[in-house]
Amino acid sequence: MVLNAVAMDMNSELVSHWDDVPQPDGTIKRVVPSPVRNYAVVRTDEETGKKSVVKNLSEGEKNFIAFLYFQQQVFGGDNTDKDIKPKIVVIDDPVPSMDSGTLFIVGAQIRKMIEFCRNSAVQRGAVVSGNFIKQIFILTHNAYFHKEVTYTYASQWDFVSFYLIRKINNKSSVKLFDKVDPDRPTSRMNVNPVKNSYAALWDSYGEVKSSIPLKSIMRRILE
Repeated sequence: MVLNAVAMDMNSELVSHWDDVPQPDGTIKRVVPSPVRNYAVVRTDEETGKKSVVKNLSEGEKNFIAFLYFQQQVFGGDNTDKDIKPKIVVIDDPVPSMDSGTLFIVGAQIRKMIEFCRNSAVQRGAVVSGNFIKQIFILTHNAYFHKEVTYTYASQWDFVSFYLIRKINNKSSVKLFDKVDPDRPTSRMNVNPVKNSYAALWDSYGEVKSSIPLKSIMRRILE
């Protein structure tokens, strides 16, 4: 698999790791092996311009790099000579500890994956070329991330469905959110279950049956 340099912030990037190879004259030469075995996050010093490997990454940076690696595995694999195999993709809340800028990038990349999946379901109006993603499941409890991923797809009922997973009294339930299309009574249309986190809490408040989760929901509403 080949990863292009990816900006982490203004002074950092993800690059192919190198081996330090001693030379006959006593100097050390940095050589990138082929195929690439590892990658490194390097940061450029603003004063000297020297690049050095970052030793300590934040939790958000680690999650971002892990997502980029996962995305490249979805789009290809470890060997560029092999054909891309059909895939079912499951993405479970990839944005913990990410700032809003990084979350925006991750949301945009996931929407790109959705377009590949769309080509498998709808044979018209393709935005991207390829249909190797046959199905994609996206799970999250982050309302902002949910909005970034879904805001263009609420009306795409022919290949997108919205579900709400709730756990009440230690029992989980999965509810499909749709309704009759007022313009076409014989068809159904999507209903996005998450408008924002505040509205979602009030929906939970009206449905919860136990006092313990009710107290937690009330506290979060007040906060």
